[in-house]
Parts: sequence; structure tokens; C-alpha cells
Amino acid sequence: MDHTTAIANDTYNLYVGMVLDTDNHAREYVQQYAVQHNFAVKNGHVSNKQKTLLLVCKCANKYDPGKLPLEKSVINEHGLICLKDARTKLSECPWRVRFKKQLNDTWIVTEMRGEHKGHQLEGINPFAYPENRPLTPAAKEVMVDLARNTSASRTTIAGSLNQTFDLHLVGKDVSNRTYDYTKTDESSTAKFIQQLEANAYIYRMKLTSENALDALFFCSPEDVQAARLFGQMVVIDATYKTNRFRFRPEFP
Repeated sequence: MDHTTAIANDTYNLYVGMVLDTDNHAREYVQQYAVQHNFAVKNGHVSNKQKTLLLVCKCANKYDPGKLPLEKSVINEHGLICLKDARTKLSECPWRVRFKKQLNDTWIVTEMRGEHKGHQLEGINPFAYPENRPLTPAAKEVMVDLARNTSASRTTIAGSLNQTFDLHLVGKDVSNRTYDYTKTDESSTAKFIQQLEANAYIYRMKLTSENALDALFFCSPEDVQAARLFGQMVVIDATYKTNRFRFRPEFP
């Protein structure tokens, strides 16, 4: 099957024996197939990436209660359940498609498991998955230019690009993909220290042998005065092991 013809027809079918011209075309075609069926794909593990391409359902993973997303369902303006609020749980979903490289450098489907298991498809917005929101080189060039030279919000830039290039970007995509192009030369740590100095904070720094920041201690003038008035104090690290045990800090 010719890749260009399939894309033009907006009809995506996968079957054993199907041939696509390159691995990039195979990946793009499967991604469009996934969008059409309300899910996303990710790379599966293979021993030889030069000759084998394995794509599996993004929900394919072992059950991990520590990574369960939110349960509630919210209907957006398009009548779809927002994936942001109602995602499918990670499961042992068996869906997969395997391509093998042939002697003429084309790629043929050698394995196709079309069934899904353990997660929801109906009502899910496929473009809520970042994998289904690719960015073309031309769109990226315009995105970087707008982020650098205009005061438009990231959401506004995303909406403009979506209309111009027929994409499905959100504001977070613009932030993530322009960060390296819009950040200033001055580090955030240097800016923070300047703010401490401007507010008359007392601070001490510990540097490594490579002159990199290893530790930073700071306190306000009010804290210093309180320490002089009261001989005893309690210091609480409100973030100690909060990530490991999924605690929510309750201290200001």
C-alpha cells in the first residue's frame, strides 16, 4: 500500500502483510491509526532497532497503584471526556504492531494484535495524548519566532498555530518546545540570589570543586531578629521524603 495514498484517503487500516516504504512512514501511519481509534502508541522493546519496529498501546504496562490517574470524568465543550481528568489506567493491554525491514528497505507488518484490554477508548480525546500532537518544522519555526518576539500567551500562540497548520497543540506544548529558545543567559539561581540581596536577606552558599552550587541557606532579617530574641527554635523540613511517600506538605 502506498503511504501517500493512505494518508490522502484518511482511512487507516493495519493488517499482517501490509508494506510501507520507510520506518518513519510506518510510525506516522500507526500514529494516525491510533488517533482514529482514540488511543496513543509508544515504542516497544526490540533487540534490533535497525530491522524491527514495535509499537504498542501507551496504556500497556504493569498495574501500578502508585501511578493511577484521576478517576473523575468531565465532559468538555466537544462532548468528549477530558483525558486530563479521566485517563485510562495502565494495564497489560495486548495491542501491538510489529514491522520488519525487508531486503528492498521497505517495512512489512509481521504481527498485529488489534484487541485492547483493561482501558477505555470510547469518549477519549486522542489529542489529549502528547504523542498525538506532533509539530512540523515549519510550525516550530513560527512558534519560536512568536514566543521570542511577541507578548502573546502560550495558549494564544498554540491556537494560532492550530489554525494555520491544522495542528492540535495546547499552551503547554508551546512552553515545553520553546523553553530552550526563550530562556535568558542568566540562570534562575542567579536571579534568586539578586532578589535575596534586594530584600536584605542573609544568605550563605556552598560550592563544589567545579564552582557549582551545592547548597544555599537564606533567611529574612525578621528571622534573624526573632532568633536573637528567642534562644530556642524548631526547624522543620516540610518536604522531607514527600515525593517518596506521596505526602502533601502542610506547612507554609
